[in-house]
Amino acid sequence: MSKKKFLCVHRSAPGAPRTAPSADEMQAAMARWQAWKAEFDAELLDMGAKLQAGGAVVRDGKVTDGPFVEGKEVLGGFMILETSSLERAIEIVKAMPMQVEGAAIEIREMASF
Repeated sequence: MSKKKFLCVHRSAPGAPRTAPSADEMQAAMARWQAWKAEFDAELLDMGAKLQAGGAVVRDGKVTDGPFVEGKEVLGGFMILETSSLERAIEIVKAMPMQVEGAAIEIREMASF
């Protein structure tokens, strides 16, 4: 069975209140994260990263620094999966711990050339 690549774009809930977890909560969350990562490690091609604020948009040869109407406030990070199907990618993402209420992960198959 051939594998496909899927880009997972993490979008946080705009304006969602965030409270810092306690040390015990953080330790428990990290244990859940490590267990998830170990379970799906063979399909986690690139764990990606959190995106920094700022950046640039190039459109029609012009460069702007924002505001990014569609995403500056909500685009938080990315990850690349390599797995058999969109359904499997959805299964992996749904199992991911530490998801914030109101946040979303967009999953898109990457075209091969």
